[in-house]
Amino acid sequence: LVNELYLDDLACKTRRGLQGQLARGYHVGGVCYGYRSQPSADGRGRVLVVDEPQADVVRRIYSDFAGGASARGIVHALNAEGIRAPRGGTWAVSALVGSARHGAGLLQSEIYIGRVIWGRRQWIKDPDSGRRRYVERPRAEWQVRDAPELRIVGDELWHAVRERQRTGPARGTRTGGGQPPRTLLAGVLRCGVCGGPMVALDARRYGCHARLDRGPSVCAGVTVRRDAIERRILGEVRDELLGPAALAEMHAAVQ
Repeated sequence: LVNELYLDDLACKTRRGLQGQLARGYHVGGVCYGYRSQPSADGRGRVLVVDEPQADVVRRIYSDFAGGASARGIVHALNAEGIRAPRGGTWAVSALVGSARHGAGLLQSEIYIGRVIWGRRQWIKDPDSGRRRYVERPRAEWQVRDAPELRIVGDELWHAVRERQRTGPARGTRTGGGQPPRTLLAGVLRCGVCGGPMVALDARRYGCHARLDRGPSVCAGVTVRRDAIERRILGEVRDELLGPAALAEMHAAVQ
């Protein structure tokens, strides 16, 4: 009990300290693509500054999207040119689109117009499983600070992107959570080239999701006919389930 009370009190003090740093103009939290963190001039904290090479990529993404390009087309072009993603790997559509409700995703983040928002979410530990998970905080608890020195995207371009999203995303720019698989083997099959999941490309074929999402420069995986692979795998499963050994095991379990 004493340990639990100590941890709760420590969490409150840590959050209060971070709020104070934010109010004094220092940087707390992670670093978004387009910026880098460095020590402040007074040496009492850290501040964000614009990383110009990455900022140029951000402006390009916004301009292309506002001009009618799909998020998938932009991602394919970035990967083909060898431009590294925020985490150092290849770009994915989710890195651009994110979630409008949560303000996540490169095309949604308000820091690019000079508005720093901190405290959207918090880590909550599940008392049963012991795992931590993100939980949305009420909007009244968000800490918002204007930082015009961090602006990368102009108001006109920002509103053009918002208008594009409001009128309906083009193919490859769908927002929101992922849809459950609608085909038998989507997400179960693995690509023989990159090891990633294979999904239904159309009514006839399965293909590598990494190639579909990130472009042929990431994976040159082949496609496979849906009817042929489903017939083959279901045949294997049927033979296995209806074999004498499987039936004997089932009978023993029922008894």
